[in-house]
Amino acid sequence: MEKILSSAEKLEELFKPLCSSEEDLEILKALSKNVVEVRNTEIEFSDMSLIYRKNNSITPDISLPKSFSEITEIATTIIWDGGGPEVGFELSDDGTSCADGWLFDEIEEGEEYDEELVEKINSLGGPKDAFLGGQNALFFDPTRKLSNGEPAMAFISHEECDWVAVKSVDHLNYKQIFLRMIADAMISTNYIDELYF
Repeated sequence: MEKILSSAEKLEELFKPLCSSEEDLEILKALSKNVVEVRNTEIEFSDMSLIYRKNNSITPDISLPKSFSEITEIATTIIWDGGGPEVGFELSDDGTSCADGWLFDEIEEGEEYDEELVEKINSLGGPKDAFLGGQNALFFDPTRKLSNGEPAMAFISHEECDWVAVKSVDHLNYKQIFLRMIADAMISTNYIDELYF
C-alpha cells in the first residue's frame, strides 16, 4: 500500500532539488510548516499560491546558467501573482526564460544611470532575462559572477529604472536563490532584500 503524503511532505519532496545546504533545508522546512495544500498544479499557502507545471518536451537552452536550468528538475513553470504580472520561473517552448526584460530599455531614465556600466553590459552581449519579475525585471548580470562562476543577478524596478546588483545572493546558486525568492513571497521572509515585487 502506497503511503499518503501530507502537504508538507509533498512540498519537501517536490522542492528538495532546490536545496544545496543545511540552510536551504531549514528554509524548505519553514515553507513546509506553512503550506496549506499541494495539488497537481498548485501549491497553496495562507496568503498566496504557486502555480507549477512540468513540460518534459522543454529542454533548457544551453545559454542559461546550469543551476538555473536545473530548476526544471521540479518544473518548467513555478509562478505566483506579483501584483499584476507573474513572478517566478518559467521557460518558453524554446527553452529560454519567459521573462521580458523590457525595463533594460528604460534604464537611461533611472536616477543613477551609469552610461559606462550600460556600455559594458551591451559589449558583453547585453543583459539576459532571468526570473519573471512581475512589473520589475531580473537579469543575469554579465559584469559580475556568483561564487560558483555563473553570471550574477541584477534587478531593475519599474519605478526607479536603475540597474541594481543583487549582491546578497552572490554566494548562492540559482536553485538556492529561487528557494529564497519563494520563501520571501510565500512566508514573508527577507532573504533577498534588494528585490521587491
